[in-house]
Amino acid sequence: MIISIGTFNVASFGFGLVAWGLPFVGARRRAKRPMHHYVVASLVCVVFALYFQLLATAYRVVWGDFAGIEDLAEFKTDVAGFLAATTLGLNYMCSGVRRRREEGDN
Repeated sequence: MIISIGTFNVASFGFGLVAWGLPFVGARRRAKRPMHHYVVASLVCVVFALYFQLLATAYRVVWGDFAGIEDLAEFKTDVAGFLAATTLGLNYMCSGVRRRREEGDN
């Protein structure tokens, strides 16, 4: 089975979307699990998304596509920082929403 660089990018994109969606799922009023379960799962998805981007870069190194690495290095660094910061912010915001909802129900 041949894995292409596109596979790594799609997997990274998918894990990033899941990482952003999990805090909203956890913030719902009828969520069945504690919020920290959703936060941990979201952060694990971010780690996987960044890991797949590292695999894509390693794939480029193996094939000697150093021009591609040079072109994308700064962009990937910026996107990785944005993904991590946004995920942390969403988890913080949704945790606060869930906490306020639970305090209001009591």
